Amino acid sequence: MKKKFSISNIRDYIPIIISFIILVILVIGLIFTINIKFDEKNATVDTSSNDNYISLNIEDLALDIQACDGDTTGPDDAKKVTFDYKTEWVFDRQEYDMSAATADTKELTDLPLIDVDTMAFDITLSNITDKLKVVITNDFDDEVVNINYSDTTNGTYVYQTKNTNDIIRYTVSIYSSSCNNLYREFEVLMPKYNYYSDYDRCKYVTSYYCQKLVTSDFSFTDFSINTNDEYEKNYQKAVEEEAKKENNSIRNILSNNYIIFIVIAVILIILIIVFITLRFKRKRGK
Repeated sequence: MKKKFSISNIRDYIPIIISFIILVILVIGLIFTINIKFDEKNATVDTSSNDNYISLNIEDLALDIQACDGDTTGPDDAKKVTFDYKTEWVFDRQEYDMSAATADTKELTDLPLIDVDTMAFDITLSNITDKLKVVITNDFDDEVVNINYSDTTNGTYVYQTKNTNDIIRYTVSIYSSSCNNLYREFEVLMPKYNYYSDYDRCKYVTSYYCQKLVTSDFSFTDFSINTNDEYEKNYQKAVEEEAKKENNSIRNILSNNYIIFIVIAVILIILIIVFITLRFKRKRGK
C-alpha cells in the first residue's frame, strides 16, 4: 500500500532542510568573500615610489691625468671610488611642546621640552685606497671635507650632513696621496627633502611633487596645481571603497573567517549524509 503523505513526514526532514539552507548561505558568503578581497586590492593607492631615495647622477669632469712617479695603480683606483647616500632621521634640537598647552599655561617655559628630529644624509665614499686622498666641496657653503685613507674604515668613509633643505652640488676631487696630482674629479647633485610630501594629499598622489626627495625647487602653488587632479581622482576612489567596505560588514566578517565557514559547511554536509543514511536504514528495517 502506498504510504500516505502527512505533516509528520515533512517534520522528519526539517533538519535536512535547515542544514541545506545554512549550506547555501555559506556558499553565497564565500562567493562574496572572493569579491570583497578583489575590491580591496583594486582600491589600494600605491605610493611606494614616494620613497626616501632617488638615484644620483655622477658627472665625471674631463681631466688630463698624470700619474705620479712609481704610482702605477693610483689613476685606476680613483676610477673605482663610489659615491652614494642614505637618509635617516637624527636628533636636531629641543623645543617646547605646544600641544601640551592648556588654559592654565602662562609661560612658554611651563611647557615640557620634546626632541625634534631632522632628516640627514649619510654620504658614503667607498673604495678609497692608501694611494689616494679625497677632498669634498660644495656650492652652498665653504665647508671642505678632507679624507685620507687613515680616516676610512677599510676604504669606506661616511660623511653626514643635516642640510637636506637645499639642493646642493658636491664636487669630489681625488688626488694622489704622494704627489698631489689630480686623478679624478666628479660632481654630484644631491636632492633635498620635500616637506610638501608630508601633506595628507600625498597619501593619494604618486607624482614627482609628492616624492620625499626632489632635485628642483617649486612653490606651494606649483605643488597644489600639479597634484590636484590625481588627488581628487584617487581620494574619491578611496572614499567610495571605504563606503563599500562599511556597507559590506557581513562580507568582511566572512572574508576574515572564511576557513571557519568552510569547516562548518563540511560538517553540515557530513551531518546531512549521516542523517539521510540513518533514515534510509530505519525505513528499510520497518
